[in-house]
Amino acid sequence: MKILLINGSPRGKNSGTLKLAQAFLSGFQSVRQDAELGEITVRDRKINDCAGCFRCWTETPGVCVFKDDMKDICEALVAADVIIWSFPLYYYGMPSRVKALLDRTLPLSLPFIDKRADGTAAHPQRYRRIPPRVVLISTAGFYTLKRNIDALSLQFELMTPEDSLTKIFCPMGELFNQPALKETTDAFLDKVRKAGSEYALSFRISPETQARLAQPLMPADIFIEMANQSWGAADPRVCAEETPSGISAIADDPAQGENPLNEAQLEALVFTRGMGAAYRADSYQGKERVLEMVYTDLDASFKLIMGAEGCEVVRFSPKAATTRIETPWQVWKDISEGKTEGAAALMKGLYRVRGDFDLMMNWDRFFAASEAPEPLPDKISVAEPSPIVSAKTSFLFLLAPWIVFWAAVPALGNSGAFAAVLAASALPLAGIRARLTVFDKLSALLVGGLSGAILTGVPLPPAIVVSYALFGAMWLASCLLPIPITAYYSSSGHGGDRAFRNPIFMATNRILSAVWGVYYLLAAGFTFFLYRAGLGSVSGLINMIGPILIGAFTAWFQRWYPAKIARG
Repeated sequence: MKILLINGSPRGKNSGTLKLAQAFLSGFQSVRQDAELGEITVRDRKINDCAGCFRCWTETPGVCVFKDDMKDICEALVAADVIIWSFPLYYYGMPSRVKALLDRTLPLSLPFIDKRADGTAAHPQRYRRIPPRVVLISTAGFYTLKRNIDALSLQFELMTPEDSLTKIFCPMGELFNQPALKETTDAFLDKVRKAGSEYALSFRISPETQARLAQPLMPADIFIEMANQSWGAADPRVCAEETPSGISAIADDPAQGENPLNEAQLEALVFTRGMGAAYRADSYQGKERVLEMVYTDLDASFKLIMGAEGCEVVRFSPKAATTRIETPWQVWKDISEGKTEGAAALMKGLYRVRGDFDLMMNWDRFFAASEAPEPLPDKISVAEPSPIVSAKTSFLFLLAPWIVFWAAVPALGNSGAFAAVLAASALPLAGIRARLTVFDKLSALLVGGLSGAILTGVPLPPAIVVSYALFGAMWLASCLLPIPITAYYSSSGHGGDRAFRNPIFMATNRILSAVWGVYYLLAAGFTFFLYRAGLGSVSGLINMIGPILIGAFTAWFQRWYPAKIARG
């Protein structure tokens, strides 16, 4: 199967629309490895405008008088089984060079006029009886497709038989060239990749996937505000005066104070206003927050007042900051554009955070973020796998078999051991609806083995002591692994599997896993001595209170330690 990708963007390889086309092809080729791909970048080709001489119909049938790149392009169009058109929307239609290319495909048609069954007219194809399948992928600059993409869509419907045309349209197209919004755009590209895999199977995109593709990348109001702020220019409908650059009108805005901004400070202001535009008002929850961005190398600071209705970005305000970020401008810009990992930069002391650290720990809750990409069907082998999206883990699955063992065995003996075996055996059933970690499975094996040992005659006291020692050793051993135990069970509250790439999160959980491990090793020691002193019944009470205290410490440490690092 031959696939021809026509990249019609004037930006060439830097096209945002091309990213969608490449994602579609990635999904397609993951299913159809036999696909042979050809690509034409229109702006790199010499394509003359059609002269309307019709010599390709009369004097040299099927051959244009111009000796340029269209000869090779026409041959590729005729040979292709699937043609993917990729370009952004320009003034409700296609870019001019794409239109020039289409005009020059006239030699591929015969001059005769056919009357279709519906009464419309058409020219028959010169070289092929079965038309190729066509995929149109286009992005638009507005936040909506309504009365925006209609003309382009209709043109391709007229050019292509209805059952051969598939369309993927995406508004807010400029977002695909914004590194700071990579998570948002990657989520959409994952949907396009899934669409490509479905198309490879049936040359159709399922209604469910089409519905997901129709969902906007972000709320319209947020996009409008971000787009308007991104130009860094004054709106003449609002400002009394507009300078050619638009800079003075903003820099001298009385509402922003008497001191005018220089060019670098203005850039930081526009950027900060973009952050404010991404604020999620539904995160308000009755508590106004004031985030102060202090750009230490620009001698400039701006406050984001985050309220119930939205976020106001100001230079001066009597309201005290609840969270204050002190950062060099370039550092924060690199973080926002994905060039630097924010948590890693914080660990290195490249910027500092003062005040309420909850805002930093839950950034995606306060500012617009991408939705989690959906995994492709199991039967599809994906060439470029999407990020892992796991079901939630539960600390209860780790503890359940141990709790049954520690509670039931001392009280019921062999009957309790049998109950612990059942609890361990039932744990895999939890994996049907939830995610079991390697430590959940290991716990089931250890508890099952210990319970079996008791049923075969191993005395109770040594088995209980060994159980605490094994449990503690498991916690400590996990500190040597890439992901310690506690990270698995707290990641769902910090962005899922993305949290594993956060060095502050991982350092916090490595310390906590070590604390739990040391506690249970100590528990094994004092349980041994209590049994030797004839106070075995007391050990159960102590080992019930201990985890409660360590749990309280864990809750405090999870908030204190990241904030300590942030303060520097």
